[in-house]
Amino acid sequence: MINENLIPLSKAVINCKYKIVDNPNQKYFELGLYNGSEINVFKTNDRNLVIAVGASRYILPQKVAKDIMVMKVE
Repeated sequence: MINENLIPLSKAVINCKYKIVDNPNQKYFELGLYNGSEINVFKTNDRNLVIAVGASRYILPQKVAKDIMVMKVE
């Protein structure tokens, strides 16, 4: 069953909080981008996203963000 609430991180809306549901890229686990972690999206453009994981801020390439599936946290 496909969850209709899941979107790629690359489609996330600015100033919203999301929970990571599926991150196939283990390289980014060290940044706290693992399944179940909550993130905020601060800025986005055609090439990058600026996200917050806890107190840390990261610039994430859109090509990586498109593979990370998230769900909006209400």
